[in-house]
Amino acid sequence: RDKSVVQTANLKDGTSRAISPQLLAEQDVVIMDGRAMQQMPSDRVQWLYSAVENGLGLLLLADSAMLEEAPTPHSGLVSGFRLSADSGVEATASPRSLTDRTKDWQGFLSTAALRLDAGDGDVLIDDGHGRALVARQSYGLGKVAVSLLRHTAGWLTSGRDVDWGDLWSGLIASIARQSRANRLLAPAHSDFSRV
Repeated sequence: RDKSVVQTANLKDGTSRAISPQLLAEQDVVIMDGRAMQQMPSDRVQWLYSAVENGLGLLLLADSAMLEEAPTPHSGLVSGFRLSADSGVEATASPRSLTDRTKDWQGFLSTAALRLDAGDGDVLIDDGHGRALVARQSYGLGKVAVSLLRHTAGWLTSGRDVDWGDLWSGLIASIARQSRANRLLAPAHSDFSRV
């Protein structure tokens, strides 16, 4: 409780990792959970609003904190989504991409004990039976997505790294700040080969 992890990629050495308007303007996507959003001071919530309006992608990992009925400073960013309590127990689902029908993930992932309604937005990933697992809506120039998926690293650590990469690269690409820049990196040269 009251602990957080901040991870970044591609920041120049010496760059402050404290949330600021400048840092948010330099990012393409921010991923956070509902509790972190609830605990964010109002000035930072305003910075986040502005950054999303200007193109930042925001992925919220849904949790019970997002069910609180009292209006909160972040309510506007998630107002188009409807979350409701489900069975109260995490379930498992086999995710299915609705944005890339060539993906055929056969594995199961844990999901939050919530129901997600995309409202006027798009369902990006469902469970194959009509239950939305990840939904997205536009907000200004940016996009906000809510995900019920949990413990996706299980795919990575169990040898399903291609599925894990497909899931996350597709998800990030569908919500990240739009850019014309090439985002692909050349593979690193390796003298090792698989036997």
